[in-house]
Amino acid sequence: WTPTAYTLTYDLAGGALPEGKINPVTYNIESDAITLNNPERVGYTFAGWTGTGLETATMEVTIAKGSTGDRSFTATWTPITYTITYDLAGGALPEGKTNPESFTIESEDIILNNPVRTGYDFAGWTGTGLAEATMEVKIAKGSVENRSYTATWTPTTYTLTYDLAGGALAEGDTNPTTYTIESDAITLKNPVRDGYTFAGWTGTGLTEATMEVTIAKGSTGARSYAATWTPITYTLSYDLAGGALPEGKTNPATYTIESED
Repeated sequence: WTPTAYTLTYDLAGGALPEGKINPVTYNIESDAITLNNPERVGYTFAGWTGTGLETATMEVTIAKGSTGDRSFTATWTPITYTITYDLAGGALPEGKTNPESFTIESEDIILNNPVRTGYDFAGWTGTGLAEATMEVKIAKGSVENRSYTATWTPTTYTLTYDLAGGALAEGDTNPTTYTIESDAITLKNPVRDGYTFAGWTGTGLTEATMEVTIAKGSTGARSYAATWTPITYTLSYDLAGGALPEGKTNPATYTIESED
C-alpha cells in the first residue's frame, strides 16, 4: 500500500504566519500529529481556526496521527482595541463634544475635537506620530497602536484702550495696550490735564468713576477705560485800594477753566 496524500488548505483571512513558520499542505494516515502554527495579523488578535471537524473557533488545532481526508481551515480574527489618552492641560472640550477613548484598525477616520480654555488660544496637539503641535489631528482608518495627545495653548492677547478725554499721562508714565491671562497685575497710571483734577476711570467692570484701577492677574477680555475730570476752582481776590464797585455790580470770587470770558 501507498498512503493516500490528503490536502490541507488554509485561508488566513488577511493574516500571515510568523517568519520562519509554515503549515503543511499535505499529510497522510502515517503522518505524525500535526499542530497548526497560528497566523498573526497587524491590528488583530488571532481568535481561532474554523473548518474541518471544528464546531467553534479553536485556538489550537491538532491533526492526530491516523487522520484521513482533505481538510480546510480558516483563521478568524478579533480587532485589537487601542486606547487614546488625552491631556487637555487645563482646557476642556466644548459642551456636547467628545473624543473617543479607544479605536480599532476597523474604525472609521477619527478627527479629534479641539478643546477650549478660558484666556487661551488652542495651539495644537502634540503626541503620537506628531512632529510638532498640530491643529487638526486625524487617526486614519487602518491605524494601530495606543495613542496619547496633549493640548498646547497660547495666552490670548486682549486689548486695552483708553480715552483720556483731553488729558495725558505724565512724562515717563505709560499704560499697556495689551495683556494676557498670565500678565502680572496692572494698576493704571492716572492721567493729568491742565485746569482739571482727575476724577477717576469709568469703563469695563467699573460701576462708578474709580480713582485706582487694577487689572488682576488672571483677568480676561478686551477692556476700555475713559478718564473723567473735575474742573479746578480758582479764586479771584481784589484790592480796590479804597474804591468800590458801582451799585449793582459784582466781580466773581472764583472761576474754572470752563468759565466764560
